[in-house]
Amino acid sequence: MEHSTKTASSVKIRGYKYTISAGRVYLKSINMTFTSETLTYKAYTYSSKNDPIHVTNQHILLVKKGDEYTVPSNKILVKVDSAALNPVDLMLYNSAIFPFTLMNSNQGIGRDYSGVVEAIGSGDDLGLKVGDKVCGLYLHPLGKGTVAEYILLDGKTDVAVNVIPSNLSITEASSWPLVYGTAFAMHDGVAIKDKKVLVLGAATSVGRYVVSLAKKYGAKEIVTTNSERSLDLVAALGSTSQIDYTKHKSILTPVLESVKDSGSFDAVFDCCGGERFVSTSKGGYFSKGDVYFDCRR
Repeated sequence: MEHSTKTASSVKIRGYKYTISAGRVYLKSINMTFTSETLTYKAYTYSSKNDPIHVTNQHILLVKKGDEYTVPSNKILVKVDSAALNPVDLMLYNSAIFPFTLMNSNQGIGRDYSGVVEAIGSGDDLGLKVGDKVCGLYLHPLGKGTVAEYILLDGKTDVAVNVIPSNLSITEASSWPLVYGTAFAMHDGVAIKDKKVLVLGAATSVGRYVVSLAKKYGAKEIVTTNSERSLDLVAALGSTSQIDYTKHKSILTPVLESVKDSGSFDAVFDCCGGERFVSTSKGGYFSKGDVYFDCRR
């Protein structure tokens, strides 16, 4: 009797191990490893507000594991696919003056990102695996940025990272973390169920999420300011009535009309910088208490 022995063959390709056995192909994600103790990558950086943003080489120090190198314990290496810029990035750039420039002469730009997990350091279970497509908010305003080939996350402190929902592309996923987080923070602790709210700048990036959350949290009446071009979009998000700011020299007039029709506002969410509106508003427009919430604070 003849005996035949079939052996499995495998190959590693960019973070995955492909094994062929008994005519079948098995795929397993594996940590990306390196042959050097330093990972060098390109990123957009600047040293001060007088320094144009430009491409530089940045470095991540790795740790040795056997004959190769990988990321340190509890660290997550993400290869960035897309990044988004926000007004805060311009504010940080314009604020890069002495002595703040002493803290980092290679200030990165960008806080939002999406990408693929390429390596995870040893340690506790961080809830992610190599190959996961993730997005999040990089909360290091005076450190490196997300407009880069790689970012290194701390699995313990960089909690604003999520697996990308299946209904979003990897590019779309980079656009929402900061603006949604801002809208969520504006709503934090604000009881608006069965209340009347005013959203200034409802069609802005933050405003859209503020309106959506107001609907989700059960606001009875959601009055918004936006242009006619955004009417259908804002209505679909939850606006119950709209003020077209392009048709009024001051939105105080239509706001007063709304107060006369259905009572004062229980909360005002400012997504466009309306201090002028608030400073000229006197008693009777708003309910008593701290009801004004600014997206920039």
